[in-house]
Amino acid sequence: MNKGIQDQLNNLWGTVITDVQVDLLNDNLTIQLEIHEDGRINFQTLKFIDVAAFYYVKDNLENRFNFYDREKVYYLELTTIDHVENKKYDFQIKSTSDKEWSAQYNTDANIVIEIWESVLFIEARRIQLGDQVFELKKI
Repeated sequence: MNKGIQDQLNNLWGTVITDVQVDLLNDNLTIQLEIHEDGRINFQTLKFIDVAAFYYVKDNLENRFNFYDREKVYYLELTTIDHVENKKYDFQIKSTSDKEWSAQYNTDANIVIEIWESVLFIEARRIQLGDQVFELKKI
């Protein structure tokens, strides 16, 4: 694992997510963050570049459709974020109606983000945090 990437990502644990933008046209996913530290608020942009796949699961199955009251909850918490190299998060769509079609859409996520009780898996080539760009996957 590239220690530099994970060390930077560890600094984001417990931060406030104020916005998430998915840009399918440019293969990017951008998360706007507020970092509350020592009585100050710093703003940071976390951008995933060359996103090949992402998979979001809201809460566990039992609570999946219990949505937040947006009047009361205006942010999400980035609970944890991990760059994954040694573990395998392999996803594949399985369709009972057309196995040939679904078999070609598999992915291997290399970023795992816990957002409160939910999880976001991302497969991306690069990640940008502020002015720093890190290579996640070499093709």
